[in-house]
Formats: sequence, structure tokens, C-alpha cells
Amino acid sequence: MKMIGVVLAGGRSSRMGQDKALLAHKNVNMLAFSEKVLRDCGCDEVLISRNEKGFIQDSIENVGPLGGIYSVLNHLEADAWLVILPVDLPCIDAQTLATLLNYSTAHSKASYYADHPLPCVVPYSIELKQQLKDRLTQTHKRSVKSMLHWLGAHELTVQSQTRLINTNTPEEWQNVTHQLKHHSRSHYGM
Repeated sequence: MKMIGVVLAGGRSSRMGQDKALLAHKNVNMLAFSEKVLRDCGCDEVLISRNEKGFIQDSIENVGPLGGIYSVLNHLEADAWLVILPVDLPCIDAQTLATLLNYSTAHSKASYYADHPLPCVVPYSIELKQQLKDRLTQTHKRSVKSMLHWLGAHELTVQSQTRLINTNTPEEWQNVTHQLKHHSRSHYGM
């Protein structure tokens, strides 16, 4: 089966005050960084959910990450595993995603990390597409967690919680990038 990476970058970034996908990180922006991590973990191709021309735009607006996932599913026809990654995880690495992907493919089961519905790995299916379409009409069922529950996804324990830190505000972004710079300097003896 094909491995398809999905970057969720369709949010409004209102708490950040600027587009999270365009924040500079490791000499690229977060969109390019996320795409590279997905390719490095073994994805054959990467699709980007982003409400701009040239990307997969939400077919149902303002319904959150589930809307982005649903829109990506509408662009697929063949069986595939989807590695779904939000654009606001600056500490994520390919190994953390590969652990989910390896578990899912070995056990034929969706997977995610405890207390973190994203990133996750889910199988494409027409049933999932229909389920999401139904859920998007009901406000109380629009969470990624509810989708994972419906799929019977397996919860894994992450090796490093730091890998899953997401950044939604300028303060969170500054703290994480400061820690990454400090870690990089101390790691290389600078």
C-alpha cells in the first residue's frame, strides 16, 4: 500500500498572529520542514491541506483539522496509509512518525500517541470518507480524537514528549525555538 503524508496547514493561526506554516525553522519554513519530515519517515508523496491556490483547500470551511483530512480523502482513490501531521510541531522528527507508520502497517490499525491525536496514521477508505462527511455536519463529533475512536486506533507511548510540542502562540514558538537553538549549540559544543 502507498504511504501518503498529509500536512494540515489550513488553520487561521489567529493565536499566533501570523501564518504558522510560514514561520522560519531550520533554514526553511514550517511547511517545507513538515513536508521533509514526512518524506524522511517513508512517505511516497505528500499532500498539503491549505486554503490557498495550489494546495488542497477545505471543501467544508471552518470545521477544523477534520475538514482538512476530509478534503484530502476526497483527492484519493486507492488504498493508502495516511501519515497526518499538523504544521505546528517544530520538534517532530522522522523517527517519531515512522514508529506510528510501522505500527499501523504491521498491525493494520490506525495509530497515534497518548494525549496527542495528531500526528496520527490512518488507512484511507471510502467508509472513513463517509464517516467524516457525516461527522462534519455534527459539531460535537468534529474532533480528530472522535475519528480515531471510530477507527479503533491504537494509542502508543512516545519516546520523547518534546517531539510533540505544538506551538500556537508567539510565546510558545519563542520558547521552543530558543530550546532548539540551545540544544543544538550544546550538542555540537558551540
